[in-house]
Amino acid sequence: PSAEVSVTIPLLEDAFEPDNNFETAQLIEPGVQQEHSCHVGNDEDFVYFELTAWKNDIVLETSGPQSVDTKLYLYDSTMAQTFPATEYLAYNDDGGTSLFSRIEMEDLPAGTYYAMARPFGTLTTYGAYWIDLTVVEEEPPSTTPDAFEEDNTVETAVVLVPDEPQVHSIHQNGDIDYVQFTLETKSDVTLKTTGESGDTVLTLWDSEENEVGKDDTADSLSTIEVTALEPGTYYASVISQALPELLESYSIELTAYAYPEAPLNVVATPGPGTITVTWDAAEHATSYLIEYQHPNPDNPFEVVSANEGASPLTSSETSFVLTGLPTTGPTYFRIKSVNNTAQSDWSELISGTPAEGSAEG
Repeated sequence: PSAEVSVTIPLLEDAFEPDNNFETAQLIEPGVQQEHSCHVGNDEDFVYFELTAWKNDIVLETSGPQSVDTKLYLYDSTMAQTFPATEYLAYNDDGGTSLFSRIEMEDLPAGTYYAMARPFGTLTTYGAYWIDLTVVEEEPPSTTPDAFEEDNTVETAVVLVPDEPQVHSIHQNGDIDYVQFTLETKSDVTLKTTGESGDTVLTLWDSEENEVGKDDTADSLSTIEVTALEPGTYYASVISQALPELLESYSIELTAYAYPEAPLNVVATPGPGTITVTWDAAEHATSYLIEYQHPNPDNPFEVVSANEGASPLTSSETSFVLTGLPTTGPTYFRIKSVNNTAQSDWSELISGTPAEGSAEG
């Protein structure tokens, strides 16, 4: 006989290699069995899958044509950011048939998940084994539609009147609520959703479907503030970004402050120790600012204030009497109309000089 020789026949890599870490993990679909191998000792096979329902029951298991020993790990996307991962959602060694592995989990939320299968021993190899994934999606909860349904399109958007909140709901996954409003004049606008809880995305468009504002802050209700919004018709949509998307009750409210015109016919009338400033009322104005200044050529840094207070002064009327201003030269005045955050331009500049004498006399 000849001399005895030995040979090691290498195992072939499976069709999914390289798949030895999270970055090279292969997609596994529910119900589609994947055939892998451990072609070298300590071979690790990574797969990933997407869950889209709000809650999911899964079964992940290994099996094969021959009895071999596997270990199986399950990770979420956060855990998969580090390699090797130090934490896992679940682990199993011999929970499947014979020495194979099986992981069962209920109520997993939507997201990306990873699994890793490997032989039990560091030197163990085997030519074939299978990985199977089963997913059962749970139906999301729902509630009774609100009184404004159907309002799921721009065409069916509900008219929202300023300072008249509407109570809506996101009654099921996929529900979206549209409202519309019309501005007759340039305005500062605040649009917001409120409620005891919820996580909304609020988006505002103009009539040409150009996005004007959006608030998609996570874990909160929404507020959009737009200054100097031009006249026109606008649309807003509300969706829930929580899972499930159910939002049993929320309020949507519009606040609009129209820009007033600058005051006209501003007049300064002198009196003994006084100047009375008057002007015409401006539409949409709720108050007025009276700005005044008395220049002193001998001391330009001197600030002269009337007895009623430093400039500017505020009035809800269309006249104001100032006392204590110098009688040696003119004081200059201008008025601005105010409607909360919306303010007009300044009026024309006028001047006046108090007459000699006492305001009390």
